[in-house]
Amino acid sequence: MNRPTWVAVACYLAWLAMWGDISVPNILSGIGAVAAVLWISSRLPVSAVRHRLHPVAMTVLLWHFVRLLWLSNWTVVKTSLRPTPAALRSAIVAAPLTQRSPLVSTIVANFISLTPGTLTLDVRLDEPDEAKLFLHVLGFTDTASAYADVQQVERWVLAAVTPLPAKSSGRTRKEVTS
Repeated sequence: MNRPTWVAVACYLAWLAMWGDISVPNILSGIGAVAAVLWISSRLPVSAVRHRLHPVAMTVLLWHFVRLLWLSNWTVVKTSLRPTPAALRSAIVAAPLTQRSPLVSTIVANFISLTPGTLTLDVRLDEPDEAKLFLHVLGFTDTASAYADVQQVERWVLAAVTPLPAKSSGRTRKEVTS
């Protein structure tokens, strides 16, 4: 089974699983949704950066996400019930990223935003010196610890999703034949 067929089947099964009911409307709307997604994605440009997924490291990344989600929720609950000036101290931090990969920076930004107490405001990959992630941090203590937290998340993401050397083809998916 080639890759587009495998992706279509996986998307279709996910569609049916999300609805939780196999009925004629769900089957037909699933076919339409998958066809629309495949049609739209076939017109997008191919990224020059490819990535390799490491399943064990992805499992570790998901474990850290769930652990930090629980810990940060607990911290937000404690801050809500007993607010202190230190716990309510917030700041906007421009944390450097080591990679300019859009996929890696998106995963890092979402990882950070999906844990309560932090919010990604902006990602700048086009800065001349380095890529930056702008964050709003609740319970801010110092810039160094905020940088260290972002760098740790980026290390976990890079272990799970490794950018491969770029191929400079400049073609779109529609132009690639295989």
